[in-house]
Amino acid sequence: MNYLSINTPRDTTTMNMINSDHIDKLAKPNGIVNTGRGGIVNGDVIIEALKLGALDFYGTDVFNSEPNPNPELIRQNVIATPHTAANSAAAQHQVALDIIMQLQEVLQSNAPPSYLVNSSHL
Repeated sequence: MNYLSINTPRDTTTMNMINSDHIDKLAKPNGIVNTGRGGIVNGDVIIEALKLGALDFYGTDVFNSEPNPNPELIRQNVIATPHTAANSAAAQHQVALDIIMQLQEVLQSNAPPSYLVNSSHL
């Protein structure tokens, strides 16, 4: 296996789930992408593996300490994006339009909003 994608929630069983033993088992070229939660991958292990060349790249949108990640994780061979993948001008514009539409549905049409969450509690 060359590449590992982490997409799991964080709990007591997944904290520091990925460590140097796992990285050592990755064939070269290799990389890890973590879009799960911060803390699942041990950030210090990632930094060390990148420095030693044991890991070729690391991609993440989650960090152990958000919103101020360890600056050593923002380095060459790391692709780091904001935790909120939809945090772009276009996405925020669409969110604003969706909110306006839902307000109109509720206030003008007396209808439930299109994106109703927890409807059983209404």
